[in-house]
Amino acid sequence: MNRDLVGHQLVEAQVISSEDLNKALDRQRCEGGRLGSILIRMGVLSESTLLEFLSQRYGVPTVELSTCALDDTLRGLMSVELMQQHLVCPVKKTASRLSVAMVDPTNSTLLDELRFRTGLHILPMVATETDMRLALQQFHGVAGGQDPSDGHGVAPGSSSRAHGAQESPPSPRHELALNRAPQGMSFPVMSQDASAGDVVTALLQQAITMEASDIHIEPLEKILRVRVRLDGELRPIKNLSKDLHPSLMARLKILSNMDIAERRLPQDGRMKVELFPQVDIRVAMLPCLYGEKAVLRLLNQGGLSLHLTNLGLEQADLDLLTTALEHPYGMVLVTGPTGSGKTTTLYSALQFLNTPQMNIVTVEDPVEYQIQGINQLQIHEDIGLTF
Repeated sequence: MNRDLVGHQLVEAQVISSEDLNKALDRQRCEGGRLGSILIRMGVLSESTLLEFLSQRYGVPTVELSTCALDDTLRGLMSVELMQQHLVCPVKKTASRLSVAMVDPTNSTLLDELRFRTGLHILPMVATETDMRLALQQFHGVAGGQDPSDGHGVAPGSSSRAHGAQESPPSPRHELALNRAPQGMSFPVMSQDASAGDVVTALLQQAITMEASDIHIEPLEKILRVRVRLDGELRPIKNLSKDLHPSLMARLKILSNMDIAERRLPQDGRMKVELFPQVDIRVAMLPCLYGEKAVLRLLNQGGLSLHLTNLGLEQADLDLLTTALEHPYGMVLVTGPTGSGKTTTLYSALQFLNTPQMNIVTVEDPVEYQIQGINQLQIHEDIGLTF
């Protein structure tokens, strides 16, 4: 069981017991449905407790739909089917923002889809399932669909990591549905009041387009500084509001399959972006004086040219390197600062040696690029598999 999932988080917070969780998971496997709904029906968790837990854990406000007058002009923003399937409802709209009530505020796939469809910044709020079904009945004349067997009724292929009310084995990397902004729409990363989801989406798209190798998100005393690494040098992009820091770190942890509750120790994770499938993203969290710092390493596998001749070496140096690589024993030590080309050099050397007559095994942490024909081993310190 992954400790990052909401079921385990509820146990860690001593809201429910491990025994209650196991019983609920057994019922979910037999009956299907949302884990949160099953726990509520079992009587071990109230809707109000789950509401408050999700709000505090994921940094989103609560909304009481029973006391909230829904705007009829918002009907056309979402289809009845989408609202019914995902238990989501538009609440308020401004020129650039759309506030939506959700039973599952961790559903990043849905948030990205809404952002792309509407061209607006999406501000999620969490509501109880009872309130949501009553609101949908009044708003569109639908009571909300029955709990789908997959736990959340999300699009096929979306990770359960982003849908906290369902327990299932996590994928090693999260697939982030990053869509291009509609033409003429400015990136929300340039806005001080953008939501965390908007900032992550815009930062990734902007950095990948700029061909940056890293994104640094650093909390200072009064601001949140964002820098990207271009040609080996860090360059500032924007200073954001420090108020964004908690929700931004939580968003990155969810996407990277990290422990969202851990703020004292460094963590590492990975994710991928659907819009740029050739880009693998490594995410590192480091606790600093003014809060956690996040570093996103962008690994563009599609743009990697694994040939020694493309390293820019002088012919004499290239001859020395190839001679060393062809020796049956010995060591080649590759050193240098961040962005100097160590990874490209190492993988180019492996590709040089990669022939049908060779058996090559690597031990890596992490496996940054996958090379066809090579046996690559990823270490796992938590199970004792180390260098």
